Amino acid sequence: MSASKLALLGGTPIGPVSYGQYPRFSQAAMDRVAELLQRGSTVGLNKHHPEIAEAERAIAEWQGVPHCLGTSSGHAALHSALIGLEISSGDEVITTPYTWGASVSCILHNNAVPVFADVDPETGLLDPASVASRISPRTRAILVVHIYGQPANLTALRQIADQHGLALVEDGS
Repeated sequence: MSASKLALLGGTPIGPVSYGQYPRFSQAAMDRVAELLQRGSTVGLNKHHPEIAEAERAIAEWQGVPHCLGTSSGHAALHSALIGLEISSGDEVITTPYTWGASVSCILHNNAVPVFADVDPETGLLDPASVASRISPRTRAILVVHIYGQPANLTALRQIADQHGLALVEDGS
């Protein structure tokens, strides 16, 4: 069957659209969650909770790193990263103005100063040349945001961070 016009543009659809299920969970995973719900074990989950500790260990092993910290949100993950780097009062973190609020508010929550660098006009992603021009003696980190499925230029940003002794934190929005 051929169509003279795409259904998206007003042509006749040739059948129903079906989407794959995402995310996919194994029956064992669903059984574990059901068990937690049946026990009423859903509040105050932290690293001392056996299931959380097990998940963090498994993710750390999968990533080949010594530790993993499960958080309740992307904002909490970014905030925790900055806390772990001991970024605080008056420290500067270079980031993008083109992002969700969590990328900036985590900096403010640590009493640090967000410094905005320009974005590439074609991708909307952090421009490494602009980042390099914003570095000051108070700069402690670069918080780069990958947005709309596009990865930022981490090769250039990593080089800038290493050259200036800065942390590089990624927000994989």
